[in-house]
Amino acid sequence: DAMQRTSLAGMLLIVLLMHVFWLYTAAISIYGAQIRFVYPMFGILAILSAASLDSLRTLPPEPLDFAWVMRTVIALILVLTAVDHIAGTRQKDDTETLEGTTLVSHFLESRSLDYLFGVLDKDEFLDEALGWHIVAMREVNRLPAGSRVLFLWETRSLYCDESEITCLEDSILHRWWHDRRSIDDGSAESILDAWRVGGITHILVWETGRDYEFGNNDFFTDDDVSEWDKLPPLLDVIWQGEDIYTLYTVPESESSQE
Repeated sequence: DAMQRTSLAGMLLIVLLMHVFWLYTAAISIYGAQIRFVYPMFGILAILSAASLDSLRTLPPEPLDFAWVMRTVIALILVLTAVDHIAGTRQKDDTETLEGTTLVSHFLESRSLDYLFGVLDKDEFLDEALGWHIVAMREVNRLPAGSRVLFLWETRSLYCDESEITCLEDSILHRWWHDRRSIDDGSAESILDAWRVGGITHILVWETGRDYEFGNNDFFTDDDVSEWDKLPPLLDVIWQGEDIYTLYTVPESESSQE
């Protein structure tokens, strides 16, 4: 009816606007190109797809039953997708593929069922699933209550104990890049002073993420890298997870110590 058509038209407009916005962010930023940013539109697309499929029943069955053809194609796609998830292959490198390494096998390898059935406790499951990240988060949660921890090149803060500690994740991996261009002269000393003023007491650095960004993201200049190298000596290391994570304490400024 007219009300349904109006509602569907509104949803279609929302999807188009979201898609245009994503295209724009993808054009101006390598992070904006990430597919996860279009996930919010999938719920609306599901409704539009269902409405489109339901509308096929209004089509005449002759001379070609187009509705039957479309339903058959959709069913075939779903069946083949399910088969691929169960018995497909995944590329290991340029010369080899791994058999049975699809969605189902990944779920089994993650030992999620072991956790759900009580074979693994929560800590064991998280150790296997998250590796050094969960170790780093446990170290963060051991900090004194009221600590404010700045994450650098780390977007994940789910397992931070927010009831005791404030964790400020590096949402788009650009905090260092941004602060270099927005805080005074962009020096390591000025940035650290600004963080102190903001109440930062500790810094967690994902070293692997930093190395990757410095080596693969053209946004970061040689000056960004060299200025970063000046920052760790200004901090006090309280924990290191090999060369993957480092947790620092932000020392008080010299003026506050006097």
